[in-house]
Amino acid sequence: MSSDSSDSQAMVMKYLGWHGPATFFRRPFVELKDASKIDIGLVGVPFASGNPVARTTFLAPRAIRDISMGMVRVHRQFRINPFEICRMADLGDTPVPHLFDHVKTIADIAAYFRALHAKGIVPFSFGGDHTIPAPILRGIAGPGSGRKGPVGMIHVDAHTDTAGDVLGADDHCASFMFQLVKDGIVDPKRVVQIGLNGHLGAAEQEDWAKSVGMRLITKDEFDEIGLEAAVKEVRRVVGKGETYLTFDIDSLEGIYVPATGVPELGGFTPKEAVGIVRGCRGLNLIGGDMVCFHPLLGDTRMTAFYTASIAYEILTLLAERIKSRS
Repeated sequence: MSSDSSDSQAMVMKYLGWHGPATFFRRPFVELKDASKIDIGLVGVPFASGNPVARTTFLAPRAIRDISMGMVRVHRQFRINPFEICRMADLGDTPVPHLFDHVKTIADIAAYFRALHAKGIVPFSFGGDHTIPAPILRGIAGPGSGRKGPVGMIHVDAHTDTAGDVLGADDHCASFMFQLVKDGIVDPKRVVQIGLNGHLGAAEQEDWAKSVGMRLITKDEFDEIGLEAAVKEVRRVVGKGETYLTFDIDSLEGIYVPATGVPELGGFTPKEAVGIVRGCRGLNLIGGDMVCFHPLLGDTRMTAFYTASIAYEILTLLAERIKSRS
């Protein structure tokens, strides 16, 4: 067999999404204990006990792995193959040895990401519900992480997630932002929440977010000022400092992502969502996540596709950022 033929077959095999063990974006599987010389670690966080509405998000990492297998491609607009310019691996799922104990599981997740950060790996995670950014950031930006101060946050979501204790739990899907500000891990004046939409569980949650200095861009304001101005505002708020990006798939209009737990009317179109992410190009991103995909609630394949596609956009930004530092 000629080398040209071998190369052609290898290229074709790279796009056979149904062939071989499913990993995130067909990256090699490496356990964290064996991880070395890895720039970006792709991590499943199959944790859903923080959501009292719908609790099937623990199935999302597996569904996203499956559909992402055929997405190993060059970014058309940026002309970058993120999988070639830096080293990525699928690190599997965070261990959950105390899954029935909410508090211990949150601590286990934080400990895992603390160990990942100690190896110099930038995390990109797939939840799980929106509980997960709190333990992730405790691990990579909390005490002992070596960070110089609180980090910024780009929070794309239909909801503020600034509730306090609910049903006996501090950490849950509607409180992660409140917890991170309370813990001093996130600087509220460098937080922008974009896509807020629908009605409020309690007006105090949004009032509190504004009172501590967060910049809230509702979907109505986004529609009024447009994508370009919204992106400019995001960049102004977070500035040049270290910033984490968390993306709740329920920020999209429900017709595109029917398999999410708390859909709202009038969310982003996929094009708007991608435009927001691409507008973050060049920011000092230290990690990110995709959350709130519930595979049993609706059209699993369509929701998985949009989740993985937006994840690909964020991964491209992370890969380019890492490449620029080398």
